Amino acid sequence: MNVAWHDFLEELNLEQFHLDKGHNFYAVQSASSDLLWRGIQEISERTKALFNDHDHEAMDSFIFFNETSNLWFSIKINKFLEEDEARVVIAIDDITPLKQAHLEIQRVARAAESANIAKTDFLTNMSHEIRTPLTSILGFTELMVEEQMDAEEQSRALQTIRRNGDHLLGIINEILDLSKIESGKLEVEVAPCDVVQLIDDLDDIMTLRAEKMDLSYRTEFVTPIPASIKTDATRLKQVLFNLLGNATKFTREGEIVLRVSLEAAPLGFSRLRFEVQDSGIGIAPDKIHQLFEPFTQADNSVSREYGGTGLGLAISKRLAKLLGGEIGADSTPGEGSTFWFTIGVGKLESQETVSSLSSHRNQRQLEVQDEEDFHNLHCSILLAEDGADNQRLFQYILSRAGVRLTMVNNGADAVEKASDPSNHYDFILMDMQMPIMDGYAATRKLREMGYTKPILALTAHAVRSMQRRCKQAGCDDVITKPIERKQLLSTLTRWHSKSFELS
Repeated sequence: MNVAWHDFLEELNLEQFHLDKGHNFYAVQSASSDLLWRGIQEISERTKALFNDHDHEAMDSFIFFNETSNLWFSIKINKFLEEDEARVVIAIDDITPLKQAHLEIQRVARAAESANIAKTDFLTNMSHEIRTPLTSILGFTELMVEEQMDAEEQSRALQTIRRNGDHLLGIINEILDLSKIESGKLEVEVAPCDVVQLIDDLDDIMTLRAEKMDLSYRTEFVTPIPASIKTDATRLKQVLFNLLGNATKFTREGEIVLRVSLEAAPLGFSRLRFEVQDSGIGIAPDKIHQLFEPFTQADNSVSREYGGTGLGLAISKRLAKLLGGEIGADSTPGEGSTFWFTIGVGKLESQETVSSLSSHRNQRQLEVQDEEDFHNLHCSILLAEDGADNQRLFQYILSRAGVRLTMVNNGADAVEKASDPSNHYDFILMDMQMPIMDGYAATRKLREMGYTKPILALTAHAVRSMQRRCKQAGCDDVITKPIERKQLLSTLTRWHSKSFELS
């Protein structure tokens, strides 16, 4: 009798069972009222069956599992004859570790199978999501190259290409964001944020989108909202865009409402709560928990009918946590859904608040704002960029803004041009990934040579660590790709003004 079995019997308050020779069966002596405990009873019954067997020897075996204690025992009963008297030997082995290991293997195998199914579904959906906008982009590009189109047709084709390009970029960003989150490399940059203006911008965008879909959209401040908070504005906008985008996708009629409120948090801290309510198709209660896991939607029919990667809510969940909050949803099938999330905003002391979007807009109309004139830069810029298409894009944007632009294809040529005393450039736009000599090496070399004019890095790396690398190499500022025209011109205007202040 092994230790596990002995301890198990003591736990049940059972004494060791023994064979009553007079009756040729096992009986159980116990202080417990439950004399026919299942495992002992089965041993007794199997033992009686062996005694009633007239063969000279016989064996029986079975596995017993106790659900309460999660214990497994392998029980073997062997009968043999000795001096015309039948005896039995009962061997009880504790096989709990073996069974648990086997069950763990089965669990891991099931998890791996589920992961493979999820990966296959994800790749299938992702292939569809990527190929759909690519079909429009490539198709309309081919038509514009090979067909004679009038101005109106060209305009529609370009709008289609732009729209699908933006959609494709969004898909790629979602994949990259999830990858960075899972690897722990996604960083949030906490800085002052004009949260009311951010909400106002979203309201403009969503109102136009809702009108195109014959929907109603409105923003409500449930409580006064602080005019400024400290958070990562880009990530906050990303979560809001995702929830509002889902709301418009799954709502065919009715309205979408964004509600914002300020809540108290423990230890004197505060948090903002955002709720996106829609009158859409709704979600079954047992499906809600799946929505925030990667690559999943309510069911496959949702993917087929509405599209999507199944990554947006998973990313939003992780971003909400990085922003010091949480996310959740409430829904009734056929009646709509409410997705909500919170972000931490720290301690707010003597903070100016805004009671509604209308009051914010009225205040803005009263303020005199200096509009930047992007068409009067009148400066000289050296652009180091190896991509021919990107060169044409910069040439088009900057020439219209009054810039005298000189272009080179690599860092070595940039060093040669910038170090030539006969050339004068107000500042350099330096792509950081180029052949022959990259932007990092070129910038370091120029600084070592005593070049003091501003050098602005052009990079597709949006993470702060890569931007720090640009500045460590000697760049004064960083402009991320894909280039946005207004952002580019605004940055150039700011540095142009600063160069006048320093001169």
